Amino acid sequence: MMPRLVLILVGLATFLAVTLVKLPANWVARYVDWKTGGMLLLADAQGSVWQGDAVLGVHANGVARALPGRVAWTTRWVFPSGLNFEIVDAEMLNHPIELRVAPGEASLDSGDAHAPLALAILAGAPLNTVRPNGLLRVHWDPISWHAGSVLGGGVIQILGLSVEINPVKPLGDYQVTWQYAPQGLIWTLTTENGPLQLDAKGNGLERAQFSGRAGIAKGVPEATAQRLWPLLEALGPRQGDSVPINIGAY
Repeated sequence: MMPRLVLILVGLATFLAVTLVKLPANWVARYVDWKTGGMLLLADAQGSVWQGDAVLGVHANGVARALPGRVAWTTRWVFPSGLNFEIVDAEMLNHPIELRVAPGEASLDSGDAHAPLALAILAGAPLNTVRPNGLLRVHWDPISWHAGSVLGGGVIQILGLSVEINPVKPLGDYQVTWQYAPQGLIWTLTTENGPLQLDAKGNGLERAQFSGRAGIAKGVPEATAQRLWPLLEALGPRQGDSVPINIGAY
C-alpha cells in the first residue's frame, strides 16, 4: 500500500513540476493585464512564464500604442517571498532591471529608458491633437507598491519637442520631475531651453489636473514669435506675452 502511495505522490509531483515549467508566456501577459488594469499589455508573448519575450504596449485614455522592440524576462522563484523578474529591452532600457513581486507588494529597481515622444498622445488631450514629436528620456528611482499605495519618483526629459500643427521646430527642451506622494502622483514641468516656454505643476496622469503658463522666451525673433502665437492662443486667452493653462480642478 505504502509504495503505491509513494508512486502516486511522485507522479503527481512530477506532473506539477512539468506543468509549472511549461506554463506558457501568455500567463504572464494575463497577469500583467490584470494587475495594471489593462494599462500595460504584453502582445505576441513567446516562451514560458520562466523565460519569454513579448511586445510591450501601453493603453491609456482610449489609445493603445506598442513600444519599440521586444521586452524579455527571466523569472526566478525566491522562496518564500515570491517571484523575481529580470527585465531586458535593448530598444528602450539602458540596462536590465529587476521587478520583485510578493503577496500584497512589489518593487522595481531604478532605471533609465528612452522612447519616441509620439507616445505622449497616450496622455490624451491636448497632446493627442497636436501630435508631438521628439525624444523622451526617463529616469526613475526605486519604486514600491504596498497595500495599494505607490512610493517613488524620477525625471523625464523631453528633447527636441515639435508638433505637427506648428512650423517652428524645435520648440524646445523640457523637464518633468515626478513623485508619488500619499495623495497620488504629483509633477512639475519646467523649460530648459527653446523659444516656447512651458511651466506647470499638477497631479495625476489619466485624469490630470494642472495649472501653469505657456509663453515665448525672451530674445526670440519677432517672426518666430508670430508663428508661435497661434499655438499659444489655442491653449488659452492671451495675457501679455503668455497664456494661462488650467486643466481639471485648478
